Amino acid sequence: MKIVFVGAVEEGWMALNAVLEQAEHRNDVSDIITIEDAETASISGYRSFDGLAEKYGVAIHKIKHIRSAKSVELIKSLAPDLMIVIGWSQLVSDEVLRLPRLGCIGLHTTLLPRHRGRAPIPWAIIKGLGKSGNTLFYFTPGVDNGDIIGQEPFYITLTDTAQSVYEKATEAGVNLVLKYLPLIKAGTAPRIKQDEAIADHWPKRTPADGLIDWNKPALEIHNLIRGVSHPYPGAFTYFNNKKIIIWNSAILGENEIDLQAQPGKILGITKYDKGIIAGTGNGVLLLTNVQEEGGEEISAFDFAEKCNIAPGKFFKNLTE
Repeated sequence: MKIVFVGAVEEGWMALNAVLEQAEHRNDVSDIITIEDAETASISGYRSFDGLAEKYGVAIHKIKHIRSAKSVELIKSLAPDLMIVIGWSQLVSDEVLRLPRLGCIGLHTTLLPRHRGRAPIPWAIIKGLGKSGNTLFYFTPGVDNGDIIGQEPFYITLTDTAQSVYEKATEAGVNLVLKYLPLIKAGTAPRIKQDEAIADHWPKRTPADGLIDWNKPALEIHNLIRGVSHPYPGAFTYFNNKKIIIWNSAILGENEIDLQAQPGKILGITKYDKGIIAGTGNGVLLLTNVQEEGGEEISAFDFAEKCNIAPGKFFKNLTE
């Protein structure tokens, strides 16, 4: 049995580590494919597999793109019985998918067939989902439309951030891999066709999509902030034409609050909550952790003192 594992981020590292810790699977993992060192800066949540490969004596190969002719030839030479691809944003070519006799499997952090596509964790939070999950499935030439092996749900609260949801998804993914890998190796794993009637797709996100529109309601802005917080690039705004990343926020109760405050207007600086109170299109937000571009992440209260921010000033779009 030869398993080739492909990954470049924390979720993949955790899944592979869990597999290698199991004596029954340890000797099956013959090779690890990961991203070239020069490409790691562009990977959100990147984690090196070097230490894991060294610890367990597994060969490691670093590539730039899995669809390149060089990478395809590499995978052919490895002759895998099974490929596991977790935490890898590049689509695997049809040619590679046909190589392993047991197929190519991976995880998608939604309950497929709902919400196929890119950036599932940010989108789940931005869209205000209260429930999501992780799906282990067989890869096909399409996007996230292969047969489902198993699923594990989890819930998303209004205090969850991208990091905490990522941790839930990672735990769910590890559980799925460990539960079904023996069945996959035996050729008896479930293969559940996806219902195309309820399928939908989420688009790719870019760092520019993190720009805050203060005219939107407080809840929508709060969801954006926590949805693209660490390990993602962060939601951002501008103050005095300087880019300010907002890493954390909280929604205030409605009583005794001016819900009609002007969007983006700074309403108060609170030392008790270490934050800045800002108006939105409907409701107000407490901003708690911020970072001036090029600077360090600090409390919003310290940022306000440092930059002499006072109530009455505004956060804005750069173009305003």
